[in-house]
Amino acid sequence: MKKISLLFFLASSYLSYAQVDVTSTAGNQTTTSYGNLKSAFDAINAGVHQGIINIIITASTSETATAILNANGTGTTSYTNVLIKPKTNVTIAGNLNSSIINILGSNVTIDGAITENGTTRDLTIQNFYTTAPVINIGSASSTAPVSNSAIKNTIIDGHLVSNGVPGGTYYAVVLANGSGNTAGYFNNITFQNNEVKNALGALYVNGVYSASTESNNGDGLFITQNNFTNNIASFGVKTLGVSGASEISFNSINITNPVVTTSATSPITLAPIWLNYTSNAKVHDNNITGISAPNSPYSIFAGIYIQNTFSYNTKYSEIYNNTISNINAGGHTGESGGISISSTAGYQKIFNNKITGIHNLNTATSSATSGYSNGIGLTSSRTGDANIYIYNNFISNITSTYNSATAPGYSSGIFYNTNSPGVKIYNNTVNLSTVGTNETGISAGFFVNSTSVVDNALDVRNNIFNNSKTTGERYAIYSLAPNTIFTDLNYNDYATTGTDLGYIGFARTTLADVVTGFGKNANSINVTPTFTSATDLHLQVVNANKSLDNIAARLTDITTDIDGDARGTLTDIGADEVDFSSLAVINDSKKSNIAIYPNPFSDVLRISDLSGVATISINDMTGRSVKTIAPTKEHDLSSLKAGLYIVNLKMEDGSVKSFKAIKK
Repeated sequence: MKKISLLFFLASSYLSYAQVDVTSTAGNQTTTSYGNLKSAFDAINAGVHQGIINIIITASTSETATAILNANGTGTTSYTNVLIKPKTNVTIAGNLNSSIINILGSNVTIDGAITENGTTRDLTIQNFYTTAPVINIGSASSTAPVSNSAIKNTIIDGHLVSNGVPGGTYYAVVLANGSGNTAGYFNNITFQNNEVKNALGALYVNGVYSASTESNNGDGLFITQNNFTNNIASFGVKTLGVSGASEISFNSINITNPVVTTSATSPITLAPIWLNYTSNAKVHDNNITGISAPNSPYSIFAGIYIQNTFSYNTKYSEIYNNTISNINAGGHTGESGGISISSTAGYQKIFNNKITGIHNLNTATSSATSGYSNGIGLTSSRTGDANIYIYNNFISNITSTYNSATAPGYSSGIFYNTNSPGVKIYNNTVNLSTVGTNETGISAGFFVNSTSVVDNALDVRNNIFNNSKTTGERYAIYSLAPNTIFTDLNYNDYATTGTDLGYIGFARTTLADVVTGFGKNANSINVTPTFTSATDLHLQVVNANKSLDNIAARLTDITTDIDGDARGTLTDIGADEVDFSSLAVINDSKKSNIAIYPNPFSDVLRISDLSGVATISINDMTGRSVKTIAPTKEHDLSSLKAGLYIVNLKMEDGSVKSFKAIKK
């Protein structure tokens, strides 16, 4: 029987073009060619090729039906490992209402690089059917999960042109039960250095889970170094039912949305990284930028969305070192967020992230639903201790143009809208600024909504909440909840360009008023910080920032800053730990060593020592200022006319040292 099967597959291979070469260490050990990948898989399923199998794609193939690779041991299928690689730059394509490739077995790798251990993407897998996936992987059996498999170095094109259906089954890659989107079992799966485009969702991972019984389904899931771009309508990565240790890291996600079939009554979620019933995950060093969806009523619009986690899990999911920028939601009445936590259970640590440019661009004036933007938002209630840590994050440029008379727009650096106790917000730096458009709503560095009424839920210490916007109602801290929700509120820096510094019950103008209204805050300050820029929130080493130095509470949980610099026994307010020791008072002997040369000069004037120099200005002999320059050792002054000038060095201690200089 096996001999007849072998002759059949050998004969069929010669009747078609030789585009797929198969070699194996058992069964038929002669290199055999097939016309497409499906024919090669059919031969493996029939037991023609066994042991270690290498499949080389020598030319582009057209798949007329799904290439299904059965699990090892299913029928006559008997393989140890399967490796699929291209010989040259090739495409595996089809127009199928099911996936192009369906892998049901373990130890299978698709490696799109021509060379061994290469990183070039020389293989494209494409499905022209606009509402079907490209690749399915998985098993529905808990006793035989799909394991030790990988997709890497491959371009995966879902070919979604327009009209993606929200809540539908169309995702580019599905890791589930192998035959659809229902939950499956899997462990030790790697998805690395791929480019995925043109799909409602790029990579969907759907695992079997129980809210009450812990398992390790999805243990060893690695999603790393991928590029998700070009018409991804809902998510780059979505994990559902992953309870084992997983890692989503170093991915680049730049989504431009196609026309999506959606409405206000059936909105969809847009989240480049979306964790749902996922725990023990590390999401780090991802770059999420350029997400834009004008005039689309999404239910959630966030860079990283944590929806639900397991109630039984005692381990933290960690979200860290991610850069999230330029997220623009138009026509959106709900939340626009950098990181949104809407989970009813589980523990999270959110730290060392840089979030900037989160915008709700809805200009509605009549809706009863608020439109709001935040850098980091908590929006759900839990029972018991939430154990959420938010620390060492940079958050800047958060705006909302929404301005309904019945539900005004809000923008905030950190937004708390939950009844969960056990939330700790430490050493974050927030700088809100107005960019591009005026706002008429309410903005605050830290915002507490009225639904937050559980006593002693919040510990908020060592943060910089700076609101540097130029329009709207501008506060550093704003609470619609009673001050009893705070278990601790202290060592924070509150600053604003607005009329009132804070709000609780009513507007609070001064720091003393904030202390009266919120209570606690015995060591909080009101100092406008000086940052490297509006979006780079590292503190400049200048006297204006010395009030932030070494006055924060020492927290045993926070041992380093956003850059990994150690925090000492005395520590700074905010995410950035800065050494201000170079700002010691400059004595007269030090100032006397400063000189300018050459004098007279032709074009370039040099300064011998810049220690303690804050700014440099040049006046002509009438006293008129002709130039203000940053303190550097060389200055091109070729634009000045010949004559006598006064060079003023303003020192950081407030004194001025002046020199006469002759321009030849």
